[in-house]
Amino acid sequence: PGPIPVVNELALRDPAALAAIVRGSDVIGILAGHVHHATWSVLDGIPCSSAGATYSTLDPLSQGRAIRSVEGPGFSLVQLYGQTVVSTAVSLPSTQRELTTLELTDEQLSRLAERGASVAAQPVGAAS
Repeated sequence: PGPIPVVNELALRDPAALAAIVRGSDVIGILAGHVHHATWSVLDGIPCSSAGATYSTLDPLSQGRAIRSVEGPGFSLVQLYGQTVVSTAVSLPSTQRELTTLELTDEQLSRLAERGASVAAQPVGAAS
């Protein structure tokens, strides 16, 4: 889980299955991309890291069915030191202006969960 409720509904569907696959293996970290906000967690003792995006960042304070996108490029620098994984979120300079806010309907959220993030949501507000 992460800080944005609606994104959590689109998250990994069966984390227990992934944990079973990597348990006892030589996997020392799990990296995720296209998440648009840097997060860090642990799955069955294995560190997990997601990166920000190179154009916009999701506002981690978005609530309900809203996904608020703000200008704010960044990336994650992941370094390995033997069996130790260090992930550093790097934010690049920006104005942090709001780019858009999407309010997802139940139907859109269902379709996204079934097919991935390929359904366009309707903007409910955007900065000019």
